Amino acid sequence: MSIRIKARGDRFEVDIRWKDAAGVKHRERVISRLSTKSAVRRWAEDRERYVVRHGKPQKPAPGTDDAAGSRVPTCAEFWPRFLEQYVHANRQKPSEVRSKESIWRTHLQPAIGHKALDAVTTGDVQALKARLADRRPKTTNNILAVIATMLRQAVKWGVIAAMPCEVVGVKVPDREMDYYEPADYDAVVTAAAAISATTYLAVLLAGDAGLRAGEIRALRWRDVDLKRRQIRVQQAEWRGHVEAPKGWQSRLIPMTARLLAALSGHRHLRHERVLVHHDGEPLTEKVLRVLVERAIARAAVAESARPVHRLRHTFGTRLASLGATPKQIQVLMGHKHLSTTQRYMHLSPSSRDQAIRLLDGEGVGEASPTEKRKP
Repeated sequence: MSIRIKARGDRFEVDIRWKDAAGVKHRERVISRLSTKSAVRRWAEDRERYVVRHGKPQKPAPGTDDAAGSRVPTCAEFWPRFLEQYVHANRQKPSEVRSKESIWRTHLQPAIGHKALDAVTTGDVQALKARLADRRPKTTNNILAVIATMLRQAVKWGVIAAMPCEVVGVKVPDREMDYYEPADYDAVVTAAAAISATTYLAVLLAGDAGLRAGEIRALRWRDVDLKRRQIRVQQAEWRGHVEAPKGWQSRLIPMTARLLAALSGHRHLRHERVLVHHDGEPLTEKVLRVLVERAIARAAVAESARPVHRLRHTFGTRLASLGATPKQIQVLMGHKHLSTTQRYMHLSPSSRDQAIRLLDGEGVGEASPTEKRKP
């Protein structure tokens, strides 16, 4: 197997050679529309893996004229196949499926739905990025990721010969997480305890265990081990759908003493879920948010657009400020990538003050420790 890339004016020619299982030699040469050699190299390596595994797609017989043959389908014609044979076939979570459907309907169909798959240009992608200028960088990148994945699948399935354009995401600026200082968090916990046992437990599951809102709502008593003081996070709820936690990763979380006491005192038989209404029905997303918002308002601390998530950030930040390692925080919070955890590896303002006070304790202006040890 070999890959050769040659510049042809403002384009690159990709020359892939390989042998099939029977030892027969094959060759495929393609003029790429990608603008950088590194992008062309990545595409060529993906293409090489595909043709070695599946073989080179056969050209349609003369005289045929169907969407899968001589005519390249438009993005709108290809989308149902992509949704069925890629998104659903790979059993993506309901939240992921709904997200992709919304992205297609709102952004991609109006922008590129009418264009043939191999006619989508880098200019089309850049124009879409310009229209999304008022969106958060992460939202923009999620939309662009759907375009890139759809086109890559079209290449792998032999619908088009090569990636027709370059899809490059926008830079996501580093930003500190919103969280509560220890005194403010303690005020929220105290306020929650005064409101109700359910509110108190909801706040602790987010702030003392780092559970996401959907994980709190989906938590079952079978996932709570009071003897071993552990919570196993195995599922989450999203708009009535029970699915795997974010990143498809279950995790085991030891309980703090007050979370253990709260769960022990909250034990009930009204439902398999831990947090339920008096009638036994599980809490909805809106109700959980309102419960936490009430505790925050009663504590008179800073409000948040995502109150449960702010408590989860507080959990991660507390761990970091108290000296937990990045790997420990990653495991406890269920992060798929360590780079996500790194955002928590900053000290809170109060902790930074304490660190500087260590310098005061060292004795500024005095002899160094080495000099003090000299006879």
